[in-house]
Amino acid sequence: EMYERLPKKAQDFWWIGNMHNRYAYAWEDNFDFEQALHHNALAVEANREINNEEAIRGGMLNIGYMLLKMGAGDEAIKYVKQAIDSSGKYPLITALAYGVMGRAYQVVDEFEQAKQYYEKAFHTAPKPYIELIYLCEVIASHLAQGEIEEVEQLVNFAAKVEAKNPLSGHALVTMLIARAQLA
Repeated sequence: EMYERLPKKAQDFWWIGNMHNRYAYAWEDNFDFEQALHHNALAVEANREINNEEAIRGGMLNIGYMLLKMGAGDEAIKYVKQAIDSSGKYPLITALAYGVMGRAYQVVDEFEQAKQYYEKAFHTAPKPYIELIYLCEVIASHLAQGEIEEVEQLVNFAAKVEAKNPLSGHALVTMLIARAQLA
């Protein structure tokens, strides 16, 4: 109701999209994923009005992530695929989308697909700490499938990467768990 009274300027849609993103994060923090999903969808609508491609892709990623949190892995995959940018223009969103796709494929018990998307996330990640997080997911995927030789190689590689970029405690913890399970 209130939004109908606002002038239809690009600036207004930008603010409306940002407002709904913030509402979505607040609802997510309160574990009300349905409300978060609703506000993510409204943010995407506002950003479509101004053709803000980056925000639309980010919104589709957020919608997919909320669906995943609600246990709807197959539905999440449909939305997250729309966040992936093959042009290379939005590498962070694409890396995060590949990571969420990996998680979604785990939820629907398609572990080989999950592993492939985690590997894509690792190779696409524009920042070392994000790269390490997805490398750890690749390690965990190989470990879950009992591929011990690959795990050993990846753990050694991850240790070298983290030594150069000590930004992720998550990576260290995953490596330690993998090493403990290998012993």
